[in-house]
Amino acid sequence: MTRSLWGLGAAAALVVIAGLGVSAEQTPSCTIFVQPGESIQAVIDAAPVGAVICLAAGEWVVGGLVINRSLTLRGQGPEETVLATTFSGAPPPGWRLPAGFSFGMSMILIFSSAEKVVIEGIGLSGSRFVETSGIDVRGRVEITITECDIRANYLGKGIWLGSSARATITNCTVSQNSYGIVLQDSARATIANCTITENDDGIELHNTTWAAITNCTINWNGIVGNGIALEDTSEALISGCSVTANGGNGIVLNDSSQAILTGNTVLRNGRRGVALDDVPCDGTSSAFSGRVSGSGNTVPGPGDPDGNEGSAVCPDALVFLMTPEGGELDLRRTSTGE
Repeated sequence: MTRSLWGLGAAAALVVIAGLGVSAEQTPSCTIFVQPGESIQAVIDAAPVGAVICLAAGEWVVGGLVINRSLTLRGQGPEETVLATTFSGAPPPGWRLPAGFSFGMSMILIFSSAEKVVIEGIGLSGSRFVETSGIDVRGRVEITITECDIRANYLGKGIWLGSSARATITNCTVSQNSYGIVLQDSARATIANCTITENDDGIELHNTTWAAITNCTINWNGIVGNGIALEDTSEALISGCSVTANGGNGIVLNDSSQAILTGNTVLRNGRRGVALDDVPCDGTSSAFSGRVSGSGNTVPGPGDPDGNEGSAVCPDALVFLMTPEGGELDLRRTSTGE
């Protein structure tokens, strides 16, 4: 992995997060205006690289937008500018999937030739009946998603970042999807000041992905769904978040994943507050071989007010996460013989 949380150190990692936020530069002016009834896809196809496409207030019914060049797609706010899907079980007429991709349906599909994309101030409303994703990013794309509401992809993902995508996601609500936000392959993301709620699962990291998740509310995800789940060799810095009332674990680490947890409030989750997928926890046969560190987290147990139903943490060695001085549990040496 090109960026390691422990290589940076927790304090330095927080500085990195601050530097990955939305730029304070003046918002660029609109270069193209689109009114309800006009084709957004036709405008995208004809737009020059770097165009700022501004959508008026209103609702568009779209069959899937493909963005294959650098541009900004800007609405008037997620309640004012809404894109709703026409997907009903088959690819819509004229829907174009880039060469090398298997079929899938995404409300907005962005791939590597786009290079740099901004999506802001838009509401996306998906499908109850077919597997759709709200925003699907593939390849080495740098994307900023801000002030958006991505909802109702009941069988799919709200935001799906794959390949080597780089994302900054701020001030968004991602709700009522099968998965809220998913990172795969070697994608990286900064997710800040977002609400991830009422999905089957909240945020998932797979493979060699990296994420900084700060000041987010992650709650009411799934009957048995987790708030945040790390798998494979993924890494995350989770700071200042409220992870509350999810059906499964608040935060769970699997395989050889690694996380730094600081200043989070983890309450009323249906299983553990913070858990490792390891032999002592819930009878699993897996052996966790990653690393966890952190401090200053509020993670009550089942006997405490607002306690997590199964336990505060599992294994008990993670109790340092709730202390001001903090600590670290590193199981890589045990598994590798270092």
